[in-house]
Amino acid sequence: MSTDTLRYYGKIGLLLRALRDSGGRRRCGNADLARLLFIQRAQAMNFSLAGIGNLLHPREHLWQTRADVRRMAGQLGFLLQSIVVDQSVVAEHTRDSERERVVYDWQH
Repeated sequence: MSTDTLRYYGKIGLLLRALRDSGGRRRCGNADLARLLFIQRAQAMNFSLAGIGNLLHPREHLWQTRADVRRMAGQLGFLLQSIVVDQSVVAEHTRDSERERVVYDWQH
């Protein structure tokens, strides 16, 4: 992997700030190497760098997930209310139809 790639990954937050030796060279530990391997594997599976960042930093995006769940729960609540209203309308029409059928049967 090129130094430009490592710098770019650091710039966009995929890599954590690296320790440097006395010569200014990046010192990678096992955790850094595991992270780079994860990035390479994710890219091989066609994940975007932004998607990889989301996978690497789930806690940073937790608030977004909670907000999404709240939004979906609100939408689901609205849909459930609509279903209840629709069911009551159908039930009312069914009762009206039954009454009309009974009246029709009785008259004929």
